[in-house]
Amino acid sequence: MASLISRQLRRAAAKATAESETAAMAAAAGAAAAAAVVGDKAGATLEARVARRRAGVETAIEAAQYHAALPTFIAQLLAGVGETWAPLAAAKLVAPADGGEAAEEDAAGLRLWGPWGLALGAALHWALAGRWGRRRTLLLIPVMSAVNAVQSYSLGGVRVAAVLWGACSGVGLTTGYVYLAEIAGAGLRGRLCCTALAFHSLGRLYVRALGPALSVDTLGLLALPFALLAGLLILYAPDTPYHHAYHRRPAHMLLALAELRADDTLAPYVRAEAVALRDRVEAERASGVPGLTRGSALVLVLVGGIPLSGVTLSNANPTLFCGPLPGSSAASFALAAVVVQLGAQLMAAAVVDSCGRRPLLLVGCGAVAVASAILVVLQTVAVPPWALVVLQQAHGAAIYLGPGTVAFVHLGELLPMCAAGAVPAAAALLFAALHAAMQALALTPLAICVVSAAWASALAAATVRELLPETKGLSLHSPQLIFARPRRPSRVLHL
Repeated sequence: MASLISRQLRRAAAKATAESETAAMAAAAGAAAAAAVVGDKAGATLEARVARRRAGVETAIEAAQYHAALPTFIAQLLAGVGETWAPLAAAKLVAPADGGEAAEEDAAGLRLWGPWGLALGAALHWALAGRWGRRRTLLLIPVMSAVNAVQSYSLGGVRVAAVLWGACSGVGLTTGYVYLAEIAGAGLRGRLCCTALAFHSLGRLYVRALGPALSVDTLGLLALPFALLAGLLILYAPDTPYHHAYHRRPAHMLLALAELRADDTLAPYVRAEAVALRDRVEAERASGVPGLTRGSALVLVLVGGIPLSGVTLSNANPTLFCGPLPGSSAASFALAAVVVQLGAQLMAAAVVDSCGRRPLLLVGCGAVAVASAILVVLQTVAVPPWALVVLQQAHGAAIYLGPGTVAFVHLGELLPMCAAGAVPAAAALLFAALHAAMQALALTPLAICVVSAAWASALAAATVRELLPETKGLSLHSPQLIFARPRRPSRVLHL
């Protein structure tokens, strides 16, 4: 009996011990789970704080770069005024003089003064951008715009003004985009260049909107506030750190980088970027640049070949494909064309840094080829004039969505420092020569459409064959990264 009682007591004690151990384990597991939840919350809070901090830093850097690019944007607006001013002056001042053949010849001659001015602007970039720096060279745009704004316009004065406005456009086409590429980070470079193109279109929109109602001297005078504002902002803008690095001015380079990165010169990432930039420039100076020939050739083809698309002729003559229209209709179509092109440039700015340059180029070239082919067909049949005008606007929008945008983004990306003066100037000279040649040849609309379709098809084929590189997210002046990539192996069928 006693043994039975002791056995039951031992069982009861073992059961109580097991229950207590189970309760302790459950309590420990609950505590661990609670600690894990607290830890996860703390970790998530820390990660959120880091993410917010990183987003704040990136926003501050982008704001600093946009602030530094604002003077260039206003200078590009003046360059857009210069591009559109000469054809408008030819139409308003020369052609209506006597209504005879001599007046029309004078008008055609005046339209050629703009390309001569563009060539002058390219020469100024070649001669001055490497010595003075990009910022000081950009000062030429507001200075020449202010001279044009205050001078009185006779026929001789109009020719001088056409040259100076063309020179503004030439400096903006070369120095402006090189400057933007050298101050922007890898994730913002395409957007800044596309925004500058949009400001260029705003200058053209200003001329098209006010030109029919104002005289050319009043139109130039109204550009004076923009010239003064651009000059004042450029004086206080930083020069590019690449220019200081190339001329071995490390202190100036560090100050420029700190201003563009919204931090001080002691920030670790600013100093690390300064060291990397200096090393790239010194390596380029010591051992040469891989891909220099290819990059220069691509810039010449992309930028210099833009007049082959016909967009410069259609910008000067908004009714190029449908023939003369009444004055109010022609002015309305011209205004609508600039608005459509401005929308295309803003679309390109929104996607160029996320989708990349090559997809944008392929889409734009395909749209240009299709629009040109349809225009070729419509030139041979009777259609309403508005249909041709709409297709002409779609053709221009496709150019500014793809090749016309990517060309100027690549202008500052594909070239090393040693070629950032000569090659953009040569591309602008080729641009001016082709534009003047197409004006002088007086090509028919059918011939312009055929040339445009061939140009777009050739660019698309070069993109598909990977002759045009993808530079999205790559650091500037890194041709060893852009051009030294191994090509994809060709697919060989083994039997």
